[in-house]
Amino acid sequence: MLLFCAQNLVAGFPALTKLQICPLTRIQSSLDDDRELIDRVLPTVVKVHSASCSPNLSLPWLTQPVEEKTGTGFLVGAKEILTTAHVLTHSATISVELPAQSKHNSRRMFPARVVTVAEECDLALISVDDENFWQHVSIRLGLQVSKKIPRPSEEINVVRAAPGGIESGGYVSKAVVNAIDVREYLHGGSSVLTLEIAGPRFLPGVSGSPVVRGAQVVGMIHQRSAEDEFLAHAVPGVIIQKFLEDYEAHGMYKGLYTLPITHQKMENESLRRSMGMNSLETGILITGFRYECAAMRRIACGDVLLEVDGVRIANDGTISLRDEGERVYFDYLAALRPPEYELPLRILRDGGEMEVSVTTSRSERTLPLLATVDRSPPYVIYGGLVFTILSYPYLRQWDEKWPENLLRAERQAAFRLRKAEIVVCAAILRDKVNLGYDNLEHRVVEKVNNVKVSGIMHLYDLIQNTAAGTYVRFLMQDDLVVVFSKEAADESESRVLGQYRIPSATNLPES
Repeated sequence: MLLFCAQNLVAGFPALTKLQICPLTRIQSSLDDDRELIDRVLPTVVKVHSASCSPNLSLPWLTQPVEEKTGTGFLVGAKEILTTAHVLTHSATISVELPAQSKHNSRRMFPARVVTVAEECDLALISVDDENFWQHVSIRLGLQVSKKIPRPSEEINVVRAAPGGIESGGYVSKAVVNAIDVREYLHGGSSVLTLEIAGPRFLPGVSGSPVVRGAQVVGMIHQRSAEDEFLAHAVPGVIIQKFLEDYEAHGMYKGLYTLPITHQKMENESLRRSMGMNSLETGILITGFRYECAAMRRIACGDVLLEVDGVRIANDGTISLRDEGERVYFDYLAALRPPEYELPLRILRDGGEMEVSVTTSRSERTLPLLATVDRSPPYVIYGGLVFTILSYPYLRQWDEKWPENLLRAERQAAFRLRKAEIVVCAAILRDKVNLGYDNLEHRVVEKVNNVKVSGIMHLYDLIQNTAAGTYVRFLMQDDLVVVFSKEAADESESRVLGQYRIPSATNLPES
């Protein structure tokens, strides 16, 4: 089952409901059904391979065993291949296998590199530098991505690279759009518009497969359902196109935008009447803001949000996607707007309607994702204590049962300085210097020498700047105090590193 991340629960996202359910289609199509599809689409589909070394988040100088990942990708432009970001996460190597219908008559792998990544919507562009690869690929056949969202019950095709490579050809499978809603993307932890696809069994390696209607891409499979092997979720073409347009214009993904409010549904009649709403008005009650933003100067807690960009909001926080009863969360209206877009709102304040405009802001996460292809967790070891930063992967070590103290820290992070990091003690490496200190694991470091810690680099600087012959004092979450003699802790470094065979006492981001 897909669940909202805590960030979105705090933001007041409505419970997810499927818009429309239709019978599952589980029929493998004949390759003769659509000659245009075969001739145009299959030659653009490739297999993507990666070998990833995910970090050990509690002992961040170590990595997990190497994991071989396989996905699908397809050509979308001049020597660019679109695939999923999660297949590339923490990858040591990336390679691409020639398309199933390539003129090349043998299986051959080519090294690939990452061009740009959009973690929040699980998209990535990769490319191959070896010109021999492109000599065997019809670049002119790069697929066109459509912004038009397919309708529930509409039949589409899912095209993927076959497990056996070129020898076994590609898969073209009939499928159907089962539902359209806003769901959490497991990789990025963000809630984004999603197509739920019903079709044949979705096997490992299907991530990155284009969802095609005619000869146009209307989506890309990015995750299989954990509940039903005949269901998968796809990034819709409108989100893919935003990603590609950002790359074309800026050389990088600029992100989705949002109206960063928290809200309460207004489905109770007494609540609506108490706010001065008449029988025809619908909307949601603004209860707060997810982080400091320009919108706070125009709207306030206690306002009722009635319309966004001329679109009426229902009492459950949804809007009409089309004129056919399909409804999605209202923040979808802000997600695809350009940077610094003035979003017109209609609000109800003190019983009177007002029109205001607010500047959209990029959707901010309170904690880092640590999913970038070449990023490893930063850390500092001091006095045998291992300090690192709180991240979503760190929290997900506990699946859905996050420790209460870390959940509190995550909720409080929203109004911290945007660039501030939450530093935690991930582990204690036992040594005589830290004898007597217990129960420090997974606690937030609040202060060092009475100075509030704003990040891992700041913590390191505060330690280094402590005068010789004095003490380094840590104030931990729940008012626990840890004190080291500067001289004793400095002397312990080489001993601790040697005892635990650790290559370095620090891994710090480049300034």
